[in-house]
Amino acid sequence: MKFLGWKIHPKSAKMNKREKTLILSYLYNNYTRLEQQLRQLQFNVRYRSIDEVDCLELLIAAVQFDLFKDVSSHIREILKLESDNE
Repeated sequence: MKFLGWKIHPKSAKMNKREKTLILSYLYNNYTRLEQQLRQLQFNVRYRSIDEVDCLELLIAAVQFDLFKDVSSHIREILKLESDNE
C-alpha cells in the first residue's frame, strides 16, 4: 500500500514501546519549548516598551504554539497514543 509516495507495510504499522516513548518525548519537549517561548514574549510585551516587531514575534509564536497543539493532538489520535495525563 502506498500513501503520498510512502510505502506502508501492515506488519510494521505497530509501534513498540520505545518508539511511542520517543514520539511522546518529542511532543512534550516541543510543547514546553514553544510554551516557554510564548510566555517570554508575552512577558516582554507586558513589561517593556514594544514595537511592531515585538508584536509580530508574539503573534507568530502564538500561531506556532496553537498549530503544534493541533498537529500533536492529531498525531496522538492517529497513532492511538496517550500521554500520562490522559
